[in-house]
Amino acid sequence: MDNLEWATGFAEQFGLYHVNRTDPDLKRTPKASVKTYNQIIRCNGFPHPDSGHECLQPKPNVTVAPPADPSLNFLGLTLTPEQAEVGFHTTFALLMVSCVAALVAAVCFCRRKHRGKSF
Repeated sequence: MDNLEWATGFAEQFGLYHVNRTDPDLKRTPKASVKTYNQIIRCNGFPHPDSGHECLQPKPNVTVAPPADPSLNFLGLTLTPEQAEVGFHTTFALLMVSCVAALVAAVCFCRRKHRGKSF
């Protein structure tokens, strides 16, 4: 993606995608180098073109249909994505509360221990 260069601003264009800065959505258009970079990654390097390496063969375009039922099965429960998200946030909040409680308990224990008092 093109980025801001200190000396030339956005005039210097490099990267794999061209960013249309006149469009408020900042549309990105892949450059020709995307295909080459994709091949390098797929081949894990630069195999010789005459080698017939399998990674040099074009991959067929495969479209994956979204699942018809987006529900999740977790511990025998069938959850909608929204319910799973709420559950995740709740679990995270409880984890944070328990970490803070453990920290407070440790600080209180250390203070009492230094004062010569024990539980």
